[in-house]
Amino acid sequence: MGISTREIGSSKVRTKRSTEGVAGVAGACTPNVVPVDHVEVPANTFNLLRADINQLRTSVESCSDKVSDFERQLDNLNKLITTVARVEEENASMNEEIKVLSSKISNMEIQNVVETRQENLVTILQKIGDNISSPVDLNTIDSIARVPTVDKEKPKNIIVRFCSKLRRDEFLSAFKTQRMKNTDSRQGLTIVDSSENLYINEHLTSANKILHTEFPLLAKQRNHRFVCTQDGNKLLRKDDTSKIIHVTQKIDLSKL
Repeated sequence: MGISTREIGSSKVRTKRSTEGVAGVAGACTPNVVPVDHVEVPANTFNLLRADINQLRTSVESCSDKVSDFERQLDNLNKLITTVARVEEENASMNEEIKVLSSKISNMEIQNVVETRQENLVTILQKIGDNISSPVDLNTIDSIARVPTVDKEKPKNIIVRFCSKLRRDEFLSAFKTQRMKNTDSRQGLTIVDSSENLYINEHLTSANKILHTEFPLLAKQRNHRFVCTQDGNKLLRKDDTSKIIHVTQKIDLSKL
């Protein structure tokens, strides 16, 4: 079938119009693009950005300072907790020491008394009292017993608990007075059939016994003339005019 010249012409016209229509639509949808060289930036934009950056830097530095300060406070808190724990431990130890001392406040310890199987400790105590001019009334004694000693070769010590500290101190004073009459004041008393080297002291704690042993030796090395024990404390004076020094623990010895 043949195509006429009129149809071909009509087809060309339709094609041209379609092309023009598409171009028109495309032109209508294309935005107005402005070249970069022609973009206008407000004059204070960079100043605002710089200000924002500086503010951010300041905020960061402030946060850093606060973190450092918090770390310091935390470190101080940890040190405080450690100190409190140590003080509580020392306080508990001191309270226990006070309890022990309180329980021994009216006690005295008699050393170097020969042990016998059928011994009567009350009779021995009364015999000692008679020898030092301090007679013992049974009503003033709360308890009396022997206790083990570290040195197994020595007889067990005798612990006497008086009903009052006052009576205990009177007995101790009488013993010291009698002992000072010896030619050698460092020698203990002789009690016939009981002891050839009798010593009587306050009933001390284990720590104080160690201190009691070291105390006279160091005092002598430091030329302190007067040394005595009172209520578990060691008292000394260098001479007649010097002040009395109280030694309550081993660390005090280093201060002499």
